[in-house]
Amino acid sequence: MRIPIIISDNYTEFKWLDEFITLTHNNILALCVYFGEITKNEAEDIFNNINSKLTHPTKDSFEEQYRKAFIRFERNGWKGYLGI
Repeated sequence: MRIPIIISDNYTEFKWLDEFITLTHNNILALCVYFGEITKNEAEDIFNNINSKLTHPTKDSFEEQYRKAFIRFERNGWKGYLGI
């Protein structure tokens, strides 16, 4: 069974799916670094730019968000679906 990957900040619009993976911008940046699409420095700049515009920005660094993303992927059993 394939699980669709949803890139959205509104998970409620996809409740009709039985199973899904929601990815935040932090998760997407972590995956881009992992797969060599961008450097960690580029991802950190993008992360900081997005974070500075949020109403409730995270106090975590990109490095911490990167680590948390992979913990989340492991905990949820998504590594295989994400090609990790």
